Amino acid sequence: MSFAWYDAAVTAEVGGSDTLTFAYTVTAGADYLVVRTASQADPARQVASVTFNGDALFPIVQQDDLIDINSVAIFARRAPDIATGNVVVVWDGSVSGTATAKSASGVKQTSDGASYRTPVSANDSGASVNATSVAGDMVVDVIGTSSGSLVVGAGQSADAITSPGISFRYGCSYESAVGISTTMSWTGGSVSWALAAVALIPADAPDLSVPTLFYSRSNKRLKPPR
Repeated sequence: MSFAWYDAAVTAEVGGSDTLTFAYTVTAGADYLVVRTASQADPARQVASVTFNGDALFPIVQQDDLIDINSVAIFARRAPDIATGNVVVVWDGSVSGTATAKSASGVKQTSDGASYRTPVSANDSGASVNATSVAGDMVVDVIGTSSGSLVVGAGQSADAITSPGISFRYGCSYESAVGISTTMSWTGGSVSWALAAVALIPADAPDLSVPTLFYSRSNKRLKPPR
């Protein structure tokens, strides 16, 4: 089963609070829920928990910016409840915060860790990261920055671009991978930014923990790939 987005993305914002709550509907057929967040506070605050319909999502990656103001995170849940419920994001202090929820189908369900490849994040040298991927993966990202007018990178599709505060900008996007590395980038933000990305693995992708054998014509033996 290949990857497909399912229910539309919903984005919500909160200011001056440690909790953001908003409604989201996961319909029958979806098997994965992704929540991307960004927040701004001084000092930067970390996401303490994310739940949907009372069930915890697992953390994939979090990243602060270089001056300890902006922070981003990606959380997910396999087999979320088929329901209309609340997404609740809790930070470890008061923030201006934003989050986007989006469901998908056809994501590998073996375990939490088997559903995604090694995440990547950065906060310097230009708002760009190269996510580890395989053709057919779906790469998602999130950025938080202090000012400017965000523009999503080439080949990416934006799920959200918002201005939650006077000096706070938020964006998240996705791109279907075509090779072993997928660049996720943004322009138009300030020099103070945090960016994170991860490739989600389709259900029909091979299990990388089991080496695939191939036939070598030279010695007529099955050998593992190099």
